[in-house]
Amino acid sequence: MRWKMKKKAGAAGAKGNYIKKLTRVTAGATLSSLLVVALVTLALLVPPATAAISSFTITPDSGLAGETVAYKVVLNTTAEFKWFNATLLAGFGVQTPGASELVARVDLQNETKPNYGYIKFTANASDPANKLDVFADIGGDTAEATVDVDYSAGGTTRADSPFAGGTSYVRLTLPTKTVNGCLNLSLPMKMRNISSTFGKYVKNPSCGNYIFLATVDSSSPAFPSNTLRIKPAVTNPTATPNVIPDDTDNNPLWGEASTLSVSVDCDNLASVTVDLSQIGGSPVQPMANAGGNLWSVPANASAGTTPGTYLLPVNATDTYGNSNTTEKISLRVQKNGDVQPYDGDGVVDFMGDTIYLLRHTRNIPGYENIRDNIADVNGDGKVNFMGDSVYLVRHTRWVPGYETLK
Repeated sequence: MRWKMKKKAGAAGAKGNYIKKLTRVTAGATLSSLLVVALVTLALLVPPATAAISSFTITPDSGLAGETVAYKVVLNTTAEFKWFNATLLAGFGVQTPGASELVARVDLQNETKPNYGYIKFTANASDPANKLDVFADIGGDTAEATVDVDYSAGGTTRADSPFAGGTSYVRLTLPTKTVNGCLNLSLPMKMRNISSTFGKYVKNPSCGNYIFLATVDSSSPAFPSNTLRIKPAVTNPTATPNVIPDDTDNNPLWGEASTLSVSVDCDNLASVTVDLSQIGGSPVQPMANAGGNLWSVPANASAGTTPGTYLLPVNATDTYGNSNTTEKISLRVQKNGDVQPYDGDGVVDFMGDTIYLLRHTRNIPGYENIRDNIADVNGDGKVNFMGDSVYLVRHTRWVPGYETLK
């Protein structure tokens, strides 16, 4: 058997090995130190991510002037933030909520939890016009408080954190008709995104295009929201009278035209039109201002217009191109001379209409109910025996010269 023997180094060899080992250790330590220094230096040179807004969305993105709407606001950012500020545009207002009604809810997200917590604002049950109940659930911890609230134009409301020792708060200054308001939100800790849902208490301003501006932390410049388009508000669609005869001779005389009117709320109004194509008129008939918010136009139904009720669309457009076409004016058309039954049957004949008109103009009891503008068949602006009854007799008996009702 052969044994393997390790050669023992002499004193000089041992010293050489020690120096080599020390050199390797020293070099390794130096490299490690340099790496640590480099990493620290890099960390100092590269600042932490600064939050910036990536999207700022308000829904719904359209509404009517003066309308009270429940809006939702969603803010997304590129990094976590702790401060949020937004400009509230002049003209917007707030309607005072009822007892225990939800005014607003703010949902919070951070980098790791999409549903980290929320803050809920509710009108106080006993004093909804002046008190606001605040409830917060932040990371599972809950707290609540009641604060004073001011819903008047230009009024300021501040709600501090309901948690003991908490420094976060929300401060709201409502806009007036001419001066912007603001919303300032200080969060209890850094968050990534926020979503705010409001009850149906925000009152829209006059028609136009509105863009809100917001910042988070020290972000600059302010980030714009999507465009909120407020359309003209159209109300009180009216036809006077609401029943007219078809204009058989295409010459609108007494009782053959109706005044169509609407009220329009808009400070930047460009035009108001009504579509009369169903009754033989223009599809874009301009309406004229009749004072204040009232717009009107006379309209008649062309000869041969089928008897029935017509819904005539109104189009109110502002200078930004926002149009409201939701309202329609109801107008009923009857055949000229179709007096019986009261709402007409679509036929003008001797036994039905002529006999009824004869008895009406002779004051026979039971024949009082009649529409004068339908019964005025000779176009003289009044209903009588010698004029209209005789004319209708001759028309329904096919006497030459009486073919057209006037």
